[in-house]
Amino acid sequence: MAKKSLLLSSFTLSLLCLQMAGVCFANGAGQTIVAAPVNSAGLVAHYQFEGNAGDSSGLDPPAHGVLAGNPAYKAGVFGQAIALDGDGDYVKCGNGSLFSLTDQLTVAAWVKINDFDKKWQTIVSKGDDSWRLARAGDSDSIEFACNGTAATKWPGWGEIPWAVLAATNVNDGKWQHVVGVFDGQALYLYIDGVLEAAKAAAKSIDVGKYEVCIGENAQATGRQWNGFIDDVRIYNRALSHAQIVGLMGTSEIELPLPVPAKLYDIAKRYDGQKKHEEAEALCELILQQYPDGPDADDAQLYLSKRNILSLIDSKDYTEAQAVLDNLVADFGDRPDMPEALHTIAGRYELPGKYEEAKSLYEQIVELYPDSPYAAKARFDGPEINVFFLIASKKYAEAQEAIDKLTADFPKYPGLPGSLYWFAKRLDSAGQYEQAGNIYQQVAWQYPDDAHAAKALIAVSKVDALSLIQSGDDAAAEKVLDNLIADFNDNPDLPEAVFAIGEKYYYKAFEDPRRCIIVKSQQHLNKAKDIWERIIAQWPQSQSIGLKHAYYFSAACYRRLGEYENAIEYYQKLIRDCPDYAFTWIAHYLMGECYEKLRNSGSLPVSEADPKIEQAYKALVEKYPDRGLAKPAALKLGRLNFQRGQWLDAAMYFELFLEKSTQNEKPSRILYQLGQTYEKLGQFDIAVEVYKQLIEMAEPREALVKDVKARLEKLEGQIK
Repeated sequence: MAKKSLLLSSFTLSLLCLQMAGVCFANGAGQTIVAAPVNSAGLVAHYQFEGNAGDSSGLDPPAHGVLAGNPAYKAGVFGQAIALDGDGDYVKCGNGSLFSLTDQLTVAAWVKINDFDKKWQTIVSKGDDSWRLARAGDSDSIEFACNGTAATKWPGWGEIPWAVLAATNVNDGKWQHVVGVFDGQALYLYIDGVLEAAKAAAKSIDVGKYEVCIGENAQATGRQWNGFIDDVRIYNRALSHAQIVGLMGTSEIELPLPVPAKLYDIAKRYDGQKKHEEAEALCELILQQYPDGPDADDAQLYLSKRNILSLIDSKDYTEAQAVLDNLVADFGDRPDMPEALHTIAGRYELPGKYEEAKSLYEQIVELYPDSPYAAKARFDGPEINVFFLIASKKYAEAQEAIDKLTADFPKYPGLPGSLYWFAKRLDSAGQYEQAGNIYQQVAWQYPDDAHAAKALIAVSKVDALSLIQSGDDAAAEKVLDNLIADFNDNPDLPEAVFAIGEKYYYKAFEDPRRCIIVKSQQHLNKAKDIWERIIAQWPQSQSIGLKHAYYFSAACYRRLGEYENAIEYYQKLIRDCPDYAFTWIAHYLMGECYEKLRNSGSLPVSEADPKIEQAYKALVEKYPDRGLAKPAALKLGRLNFQRGQWLDAAMYFELFLEKSTQNEKPSRILYQLGQTYEKLGQFDIAVEVYKQLIEMAEPREALVKDVKARLEKLEGQIK
């Protein structure tokens, strides 16, 4: 293998090491990585670009590159480098079997950017569905991706789980050494010898059918590199950190943080981005690879914290407390403990476990008085006590606690927001006068706070709600008109207006908590009229108030028997607000509205049935895990049974039964499913269904006699 002389100046390398050492000395926690020699073991391809694109790995046959476009050779880090203009220049390296790397991989290159002018500009890749080292989207950083290695599910947006993204800006016109490593357990990305990103991985790399290219992606073309690339190396093994430093041509580098501390730092970054699965997987990796270091304690603390949060979410409070007690006993001296306790306390607040939250805030103040989380906890403890008193309907005591909190923490940055949310809780509890006074306090005493404008709107809102409650609808209407006139351009107005209509809506029912029996169509119409003002005046609003207005206006029309109008609003909601919390219910209710029109004769069966099927089918396909997917599947089964569409009927009946518990499987549905399989000529399956029916049904049930007769006949036919 040819040797190349190092052209990266000793000054630059010294400066690099000096800068790193400076960071290291500042926090006293750095680590020196001494370069380790790298032999040719596992080297699949090596492109030095000394006037050609030949492969100098020494393997036979070599994977020589073929130039595309008009690349040039100019001064690089080691001798010459290839210069690509981003407009058709790249190197085709073929699709040899040695590039189909699945278990381990290292891809290394020196790069210098002329211009990041296209998304995902490629350094080296084997298509887009195997492995690649490239620009991360339209950012100024680098991504290393290995398809098939994801340890977590991808929701369809954000960072993909089979890729790691660097944080360093490489678009600075300087040479950068970029290395991606997959060792079978994790993905790693290094910039200039420093670990930039890591992510736990599983399985193996997918083998794509596209050839390896330098400066382009053969599968997703048009991602040509605009800049220089030098010393590209591809290994079928995972190089160590020390070997990566060896590739750089320097003797050692100083890291700002030791490697396990860096991994934990990356895990914390994932946690801050709410990528909890990635953070957890990386902490598990730390425990596996560095079990005896202090960072293993931090990793275990984090995993225990996430376990406690999960237990709280599942309402297993006894187990959550047990794990919490062990956490405090085992890791009470770790620097991250105050943050963990604060996070757990905040999670207790969500289900209304205020006493548990308050206890943890007090514990933080007592055990960690100098922590920044203690400063937060000193406020959070009394704050949570106010929420507890409001939830307990102790409104006078809550007001005393609010007054004391305001007096004790007059300059606390979060005070206006807390006061606003106290008022919101009182507002929801029907304590309009008390809520209005606090809203006024926020608006007048903290006019520059982000909550002030919302509070000012809320003052008029609770005034209107109070008037509606007292039966003074005329005065309430005037307040509403003035509210709309005064705050017409405020983005929070639609939500406030919706709440006023909502007050009329619940007054329309005998039991406002269940909303089943309508006692006042007049109040339904008042609610609908207010909500239709939202739809008419702010049709482009992003407020939840507009989405609510669509859904609940449709609900009013449905209650009033005006199904065509209800369908119109359900359709708008489904089309314009697919992410709205109740859109899945809208599909089901729209199907029911079409059924009402069909059954009343207002819509011919030939028109109604396809629309009914479309509504229920959309629910089953788009929201298969929602509760109404089960009755929708049953309705689809019956609809197809009536039309003689036996395959579809069987599919939906089976889906309904799959979503039912053992005790919920009605005999009538099993009977229809058995009939369906009979129609399909699948007699053996029909027999099994009928046997299941007999086992589950009461012996005296009318169906049983008929089913036994059918079963006897079918078994005779099968024989």
